Amino acid sequence: MSTPLRPCGVCGTPARGARCAAHPARARQRRGAAKYTGAWPRLSTAVIQRDGHTCRYCGGVATTADHVVPGLPLSYLLAVPALAVATCRPCNSSKRDTDLVHWAASSRAPAGARTVLDELRPLIDQAEQWLRQQASVFPNRN
Repeated sequence: MSTPLRPCGVCGTPARGARCAAHPARARQRRGAAKYTGAWPRLSTAVIQRDGHTCRYCGGVATTADHVVPGLPLSYLLAVPALAVATCRPCNSSKRDTDLVHWAASSRAPAGARTVLDELRPLIDQAEQWLRQQASVFPNRN
């Protein structure tokens, strides 16, 4: 037995599903999920491979990459990829959009976060200085 025809939800043409072939349903994105395109997925994959699929903070299996300094534009991360590190989902979720300096000092951070902070401190200071300069040049930017 075949599926009964129903009107397409867009144009009204008879179709076997909710939409006709000319108007296929788009995949739904989870609410609140970031839609990453372009360079970030490539950089993230490269960072995870560079770090041997190991979380730089706790040593677990890395499935994501973390911006060590939140707020840096992708162009800066592409120029200084050391400021992105491979992380496991729990560490990345725990850090959220907190900068590494404050997160490493908190009780939520694993001991390895302090090691990463010590290793990347000169680059972090340079990036934070760059962000301050950008804020003074473009004061209305968020």
